[in-house]
Amino acid sequence: MDSYEKQQERLQKLMEECLVENEDATFDYDDKSDQDEDDDLEVDDHNSDSEQDVSDNEIVHESPVAYFIGKDKISKWNKHAPRKNVRKRKENIIKHFPGAKSATKNVKSILEIWQHFLDPDMIHEIVLTNKHIDSVQDNYSRNRDAKHTNVCEIQGLIGLIYLSSRLKSNRPNVDELWSTKGSGVELFRLAMGKKGFCFYYKTYDLSTWTLGRIEKIYLGKQPEGPFAVDNSASAVVKRMCKYIKGSHRNVTCNNWFTSVDLIKQLLNEYGLTYLGTIRKNKREFPLDFSCPTRRPIGSSMFAFQPDITL
Repeated sequence: MDSYEKQQERLQKLMEECLVENEDATFDYDDKSDQDEDDDLEVDDHNSDSEQDVSDNEIVHESPVAYFIGKDKISKWNKHAPRKNVRKRKENIIKHFPGAKSATKNVKSILEIWQHFLDPDMIHEIVLTNKHIDSVQDNYSRNRDAKHTNVCEIQGLIGLIYLSSRLKSNRPNVDELWSTKGSGVELFRLAMGKKGFCFYYKTYDLSTWTLGRIEKIYLGKQPEGPFAVDNSASAVVKRMCKYIKGSHRNVTCNNWFTSVDLIKQLLNEYGLTYLGTIRKNKREFPLDFSCPTRRPIGSSMFAFQPDITL
């Protein structure tokens, strides 16, 4: 029993000694901390106003500029994307759902779909070219070289044109396509003869002989008068988009038509969004985007305005 009590007293003394050592260590640490703080205050008192100004200037100089400037020295493009947690613009709300509508809703085969692009009435108009064939038939020694066509033959002709495009055979000679020595395409020979194909293709290029008037043609720059219209790139796009004005659709163009002014006009006046490439010689284009050699391979750059992303 005595040995147990002595052991408890010894453990109690060890615990008290440990507590005293911890208190001394904490007290010494606090003294050192206070002393360090006093030293720091003394050093700060020696800083002059000029030294403080230099430090501030260095900080401003090191901070990167948050925007790009266009070649016109006016257009400003932010480097950082705008906030995404904002209300969606009405131009980005699509009200016209994609997919087939009305008469094309129940079509299933490829032929049925194609017949809605070139319907039987259009094929019949092409077949009426027989009247033109009658006028040139005397120029051929054999009537079969300039015989009348029909719906089935015109459909076969269009199919061969599709097939030649699919096979990327627009450059080879017609003799190669109808060749029987292994280099030709058997389907061409099965559809129609080579002379018949050349006659229909070269004589009228699928143009209808009965179609005597068209709505508008492109004549370049018209002389002054009632038919003179603006044929600039932006004017052409706006004329084509007037039929979908306010539909919130998206317009896609190449760099020949793209300009910052056109994008803003389509958005604000037509209610249309725009997607396309832009030439780097545009005055709103930042110079930073014109030097890809300075950027790492595979890197991308973005610039933002309230309504445009570059």
